[in-house]
Amino acid sequence: MMNKKQSITRQKIEIKPIKKDEARKLYFSKRRNRLLKKANELSTLYGAEICIIVFFPTGNAFSFVHLSVDVVAHRFLADALALPLLCKPFIAAAAIKLNEDYAQLNVLLEKENIRHAKLDEALTALQLGANKPF
Repeated sequence: MMNKKQSITRQKIEIKPIKKDEARKLYFSKRRNRLLKKANELSTLYGAEICIIVFFPTGNAFSFVHLSVDVVAHRFLADALALPLLCKPFIAAAAIKLNEDYAQLNVLLEKENIRHAKLDEALTALQLGANKPF
């Protein structure tokens, strides 16, 4: 049975954080340009109203906007029915994160309560030992 070779241009890559700073900046720049080019094509070919804002960890922001940010944002926010559906995954993710943080804090609190009890026992033992006559 022959193995079919994948072409170089359509190979799948593993999605993981890029560790090297320079490589991360280079790949971000290339992918950002492809994303903005694709947004422009969608806007031109299909008349889609598109607003893309990308924040890079360095603090730089890059954007592509069809018409204006105000027009696209107003249209997005005016659709009161779509907004909860679009925000639902973000709210769920935030709730999951908050629950994880809460669980971690409970573990830390329990450890501190145990430590506190041990310190109280040690302090009581020292005080009892100091009050005993020789």
